[in-house]
Amino acid sequence: MHPILSKYVPPQVLQPGSVRREIAPENDYQAVRDAAANGKRLLEQGVSVNTGAHGQREGLGSHWEIWGFVLGGMTPLQAIQAATINPARYMGLARELGSIENGKLADLLVMDGNPLQDIRVTDRVAYVMLNGRIYAGGTLAERVSGERKLAPFYWQK
Repeated sequence: MHPILSKYVPPQVLQPGSVRREIAPENDYQAVRDAAANGKRLLEQGVSVNTGAHGQREGLGSHWEIWGFVLGGMTPLQAIQAATINPARYMGLARELGSIENGKLADLLVMDGNPLQDIRVTDRVAYVMLNGRIYAGGTLAERVSGERKLAPFYWQK
């Protein structure tokens, strides 16, 4: 079980959707590779390729899509752009979102590692900045910008 899921998703929600083996046979992932390789081909033809996990698996689906794009042949930077600036352009919001630039909204996360060297670190969140406040990735306790602590979730009381 992924540590983020185990910590932030109620067990009665997490368990029913997690009955698959943690390590599947290699050929189970061929469809992911094929779809991602097609995404890479489209990208090379000038088509905007974007992530679209729709929140599956409580937010980790986006990380899995980014990782899948790299499996399909995209560079880590191309895969990250498919999750950030490409969707912002597609939605007509690239002047406000999608990259870190002066004058843009900048909710962001700081990863524990360099995703350009190892794309699988995207889910290792050290800090989150949301609305100008900085939170520790492991506890969601506010750091630097304040002292707030995450209240227990309803299933933790």
